[in-house]
Amino acid sequence: MSKLIEFYSGKEKDNEGRHFSEILKFNHFKLEKDHKFIQWLFPLKEESDFNKEAPLLTEEDIERFKSSNKLKENLDKATALMLHFYGLNIEENSEIVEIEIRRGKNFPIAKENWVKKHNHNHRRIRRILKSLTLLGKERKAEALLRVLKNIAKEEGKINEETVSFWDTAVKEK
Repeated sequence: MSKLIEFYSGKEKDNEGRHFSEILKFNHFKLEKDHKFIQWLFPLKEESDFNKEAPLLTEEDIERFKSSNKLKENLDKATALMLHFYGLNIEENSEIVEIEIRRGKNFPIAKENWVKKHNHNHRRIRRILKSLTLLGKERKAEALLRVLKNIAKEEGKINEETVSFWDTAVKEK
């Protein structure tokens, strides 16, 4: 089993010595300042410039995520953590298979971390969108992209190049 799957299953630590469950307890200050957890929570096929020790997502890993309820649940937990950090909430209605992401009560404060020009969180958001898409959570990625586009338009602080960057992350696999 890959190191990534072991980490997501709670059996292995990341390259900083932390279990998945420990990262889920990070407060907003730690989420903002730590740059080596995001590659573990939202893995990609390509190497990160910020954490070259993080494992790369393989086709086998992708299949494991798509077929394992535990991995899917943990991915949902990681997503909820980051959405809250960005001031967003997810609402899922399983009866009609609908996913909607909205601004949460903490959005006015949380947006100060990322709703601005040329912010490092824009790259993190791209990673989240692309990872969700690769790992079988396309509808969640699309719902996130919709709210991000609305925020960018309404706030006027996130440029079109960034929005295009996010859009591409959801469309490519």
